[in-house]
Amino acid sequence: MEKLAGTAILVIGLLFVAYGMSTTSVPDEEAEARSFKIPAWLDRLIQWGIGLLCVWFGFSLLIGNGHFFKGVF
Repeated sequence: MEKLAGTAILVIGLLFVAYGMSTTSVPDEEAEARSFKIPAWLDRLIQWGIGLLCVWFGFSLLIGNGHFFKGVF
């Protein structure tokens, strides 16, 4: 079960890293006026951080160093 969870988390992390390079959402003017806007570089940094953490944890589950389901079942 940990191998399956590790693979899924690893794939999600790789997708975050691959698609975290560009920001593609452009909100309309009304949504932009009432929302908090972070800089594009900070958005990319957060996406890369999430992606790298997912890759690290997924790889750890795959090689057996992490125990995602230990003590749950």
